[in-house]
Amino acid sequence: MKPKHVTTKRGGFVLVVVLGLVLALMPLVLGFNLKTRHHLRTTDALQRSRQALRFARSGLQVAIATLRHQDPCSLGAPRHLELGSATCSITFIAVQGKLNVNRLNDSQGRPDRRRIDQLLRLIDLINKELDPDQRIGYGLVPVLLDWTDKDEKTTLLPFVQQENKGAESAYYQGLDPPYACDNRPLISLRQFTALKGMTPATLARLRDYLTVHGDGLVALNHAPKLVLQALSPQCGPALAQMIFDRRRHHPWKHWEELQQLPGMTASLFHTLKRVATPNADHPFVEVRVQSQVSGIGRSLWALLKRNSSTKMVDVLEVEEL
Repeated sequence: MKPKHVTTKRGGFVLVVVLGLVLALMPLVLGFNLKTRHHLRTTDALQRSRQALRFARSGLQVAIATLRHQDPCSLGAPRHLELGSATCSITFIAVQGKLNVNRLNDSQGRPDRRRIDQLLRLIDLINKELDPDQRIGYGLVPVLLDWTDKDEKTTLLPFVQQENKGAESAYYQGLDPPYACDNRPLISLRQFTALKGMTPATLARLRDYLTVHGDGLVALNHAPKLVLQALSPQCGPALAQMIFDRRRHHPWKHWEELQQLPGMTASLFHTLKRVATPNADHPFVEVRVQSQVSGIGRSLWALLKRNSSTKMVDVLEVEEL
């Protein structure tokens, strides 16, 4: 008898088995490939993010060197740096152009009605630009008064209809974890998140307009338009815009120049002389550095203090945003 030829059948069977294994392994291979590619993309993005952060830190060093050789008053438009695919923007902000919340109480420890009204007006102006669920409550004002005064008496502002009550240690001790009310001036805006009702989102909305440094006089050459409007109910958006536009080309140097501004009344002029200044030393300067590397961005915020006599610059705070 002739032997049966089964090679083809066996070969076909093996081929079917191999194809089955390939089909079974295909999802695993594809999944591994996708995970590998995702991992590589993530690793590349992380690397670029680290490079952007390093470039932002270098930008901060450039800002410090600039302040050593240049008066903060002369720093206007942002500075730009480029290195290959990396870019960096450096913005200088004179702190004295903002409202100082440590001045809400006067030198005798009593609430200063003029400065309180300024902060209340600022809150109204900011809220006009926000959605209803993002608005800032008036409660911030009495809470700030209690945090920065020296006593444990809870403040009640009778001229504010809603959210007019502050908070002292009795309130903060009931939180988890409990802590005491500082009863002293704030040393950093970051302390805002410890205040009753305040959140990081609230701080982000207020940061451009408030400070805890300076003598309380607002520098007209550096104040944002909303701060200019908050200084007096007589300073409307049109007049604030004129003050803002004029200083871009010819910074204010003397009060007499302000008197010549259209719409400047005698009452408003005398009010501004009490709460603002055209000339001011700016030892405290905020620096915001934004860098990008191949589409990945990082940001830094720093508070610097410049000694006008020695030209030395101290770094008081640095924060990654």
